[in-house]
Amino acid sequence: MPVNTTGQGNISISSINTENTSTTSNSLKTLSETAVEGLNTLNEAPYAMSEFSGYQHFNWGTPVLPSGTNVTKIFHMGQESRSGNDTCVVCSFKMTHNTSTKTITYSVQGTDDGGGFSPDFTVGTGGYISYSGTLSSLEARFVYSGEAILCTGSGNSANGKVLELFSNSGHISNAHINNNTTTGSVITTSNDISGGANGTFRPLRTTQGSMSVALAATSDGGNTDNDSSRGSISFSGSDSLTIQLKANNSTTVNLYSRTGSFTMESLTTEEDTS
Repeated sequence: MPVNTTGQGNISISSINTENTSTTSNSLKTLSETAVEGLNTLNEAPYAMSEFSGYQHFNWGTPVLPSGTNVTKIFHMGQESRSGNDTCVVCSFKMTHNTSTKTITYSVQGTDDGGGFSPDFTVGTGGYISYSGTLSSLEARFVYSGEAILCTGSGNSANGKVLELFSNSGHISNAHINNNTTTGSVITTSNDISGGANGTFRPLRTTQGSMSVALAATSDGGNTDNDSSRGSISFSGSDSLTIQLKANNSTTVNLYSRTGSFTMESLTTEEDTS
């Protein structure tokens, strides 16, 4: 756990030594020189005890965002069926954790199912974040401001849904949504935010390999005239959506943020064509 702050008192050599997993020493100079420096000047003289106020042996780097013509499609997808099919749109941040280089790289992929057109897209690799120090736990969550969530259903169709999806073992896509809900083992945890977002963190992996965070809008198909279902989350003006990572139960970073007007929406209807 982090070293006490100066306000909490009792900053000791032993607590600094426990937190600094790069070495084992009772020398303040050695502990300072092997610390994760971050925004402080721990590695240089005067090697003051007070510089370890609130110290933890971890630091996020500056996130690098992906680029390309499709970035405007990130979290901006829609799909519609007018013949009663289940539909979904899924925007997935497909991450790869490299523990050797201490980096998390990612691409963004949009996939869909059930409608009459394809809003699919890919933003290739280029997004990444690095870190220094010891990563003992890793979690992710969505943070929203001003979002409007609309999930409705009528007739034989259930309400559509808006789902936050997380995987600590693979990459999420439309293949992991079926009949208005999640399917398979790739999605390891999820938050159904159809009734409102709650900002719940979900675990990712600290080991080498694939993981992902995704947002999905889904709808439930119907087989009788005038059945309908909609799942939608929309933003406008200064509204925003952020993917936030948290390391070691305390140190957070905003991996990606979008502000402005964008929508994730899935819609199905069974129209009377007689």
